[in-house]
Amino acid sequence: MTSPPDTLIVPDTDDKASLSREKHQDQYNVVLSPEKERKLWRKIDIHLLPIISLMYLFSFMDRGE
Repeated sequence: MTSPPDTLIVPDTDDKASLSREKHQDQYNVVLSPEKERKLWRKIDIHLLPIISLMYLFSFMDRGE
Protein backbone atom coordinates (compact mmCIF):
# COMPACT_ATOMS: atom_id res chain seq x y z
CA MET A 1 0.00 0.00 0.00
CA THR A 2 1.39 3.39 -0.95
CA SER A 3 1.08 6.54 1.10
CA PRO A 4 -0.43 9.68 -0.43
CA PRO A 5 2.00 12.30 -1.72
CA ASP A 6 2.85 15.30 0.45
CA THR A 7 1.20 17.70 -1.98
CA LEU A 8 -1.61 16.71 -4.29
CA ILE A 9 -2.74 19.10 -7.03
CA VAL A 10 -6.13 18.37 -8.57
CA PRO A 11 -6.99 20.52 -11.61
CA ASP A 12 -10.38 22.17 -11.84
CA THR A 13 -12.89 21.03 -14.38
CA ASP A 14 -12.94 24.52 -15.88
CA ASP A 15 -9.12 24.89 -15.70
CA LYS A 16 -9.37 28.37 -14.12
CA ALA A 17 -7.82 27.48 -10.77
CA SER A 18 -6.48 24.43 -9.05
CA LEU A 19 -7.24 22.71 -5.79
CA SER A 20 -4.22 21.83 -3.75
CA ARG A 21 -3.98 19.65 -0.68
CA GLU A 22 -1.07 19.87 1.67
CA LYS A 23 -0.49 17.03 4.09
CA HIS A 24 -0.08 18.09 7.70
CA GLN A 25 -0.13 15.61 10.57
CA ASP A 26 -2.22 12.98 8.76
CA GLN A 27 -4.78 15.58 7.67
CA TYR A 28 -5.26 17.42 4.43
CA ASN A 29 -5.68 21.18 4.25
CA VAL A 30 -7.73 22.15 1.21
CA VAL A 31 -6.85 25.51 -0.29
CA LEU A 32 -9.58 27.02 -2.47
CA SER A 33 -9.58 30.13 -4.57
CA PRO A 34 -11.99 32.86 -3.37
CA GLU A 35 -14.34 32.09 -6.26
CA LYS A 36 -14.45 28.37 -5.46
CA GLU A 37 -14.91 29.07 -1.75
CA ARG A 38 -17.86 31.36 -2.54
CA LYS A 39 -19.42 28.64 -4.72
CA LEU A 40 -18.93 26.06 -1.98
CA TRP A 41 -20.61 28.25 0.65
CA ARG A 42 -23.48 28.93 -1.78
CA LYS A 43 -23.97 25.20 -2.31
CA ILE A 44 -23.92 24.56 1.46
CA ASP A 45 -26.46 27.36 2.00
CA ILE A 46 -28.77 26.07 -0.71
CA HIS A 47 -28.80 22.59 0.83
CA LEU A 48 -29.06 23.58 4.49
CA LEU A 49 -31.41 26.58 4.49
CA PRO A 50 -34.58 24.68 3.46
CA ILE A 51 -33.99 22.05 6.14
CA ILE A 52 -33.27 24.64 8.83
CA SER A 53 -36.35 26.64 7.76
CA LEU A 54 -38.58 23.56 8.08
CA MET A 55 -37.14 22.76 11.49
CA TYR A 56 -37.80 26.34 12.63
CA LEU A 57 -41.39 26.15 11.29
CA PHE A 58 -42.04 22.84 13.07
CA SER A 59 -40.58 24.26 16.28
CA PHE A 60 -42.89 27.28 16.01
CA MET A 61 -45.92 25.07 15.30
CA ASP A 62 -45.07 22.81 18.25
CA ARG A 63 -45.03 25.75 20.68
CA GLY A 64 -48.35 27.13 19.47
CA GLU A 65 -51.49 26.53 21.52
